[in-house]
Amino acid sequence: MPVTAPRELWVRIFPAKPITPKPAEVRSAKSLEEFVEKNPDNYAALNERVKQLFVEKKWEEAKKPLEKLIQLYPEQSDDGNAYALLARVHRELGEDEAELAMLNKTA
Repeated sequence: MPVTAPRELWVRIFPAKPITPKPAEVRSAKSLEEFVEKNPDNYAALNERVKQLFVEKKWEEAKKPLEKLIQLYPEQSDDGNAYALLARVHRELGEDEAELAMLNKTA
């Protein structure tokens, strides 16, 4: 059943804590970005890039690798999956309708 209030859905899906990836391993952001450019379908590299962007609170930049992860791996359902992380990005950017759409895909 679709939910119309994002907060209600957040609480139902993630009752204990907001979804935030663990801090990325220490490495050059530039080298990781270059690796992702050369290997755009690499799951681990895309995830690491997202982690770095979350740590740096670069919400707009995080959209692209998250959308790529969803495109490549649409069946994700684990904690911290790309749908939930993209919902978090939309929340941080004040994009309520987009956030709600992602949360409903996660539910």
